[in-house]
Amino acid sequence: GKKHMFDYIIFNRTAALMNHNELFSYMGCLQVLAKNICFMEVAKTTSLMTTALDVRSIPLDKPLKIFNLIRIHNYPALLEKYGFEVVDAAVLPPTTFNQYFVPDHQFLFAVGRNTN
Repeated sequence: GKKHMFDYIIFNRTAALMNHNELFSYMGCLQVLAKNICFMEVAKTTSLMTTALDVRSIPLDKPLKIFNLIRIHNYPALLEKYGFEVVDAAVLPPTTFNQYFVPDHQFLFAVGRNTN
């Protein structure tokens, strides 16, 4: 039969609450269900770090813990691991959008297109 796929799966303040094994399980399912995946995670990073955040330097199996339950993952590498071409990825400043977030929060953004 015809394969049905979602156009987009969007993680918004969701993936940061998962450990790497949970996120790997989700991605294993989503690689056959989604044409595109978008991560838009909001995290308080600027007051916790002395250097700019380089998401690509975070090992896939060791997300960066910034609070008790909050983890920052290497979203571009995660997309690539599960057969998605990274279309765009960035760490965006809190002033990116009109809605207000406290000044030390950044948006961790990555979009991938399924190549499976």
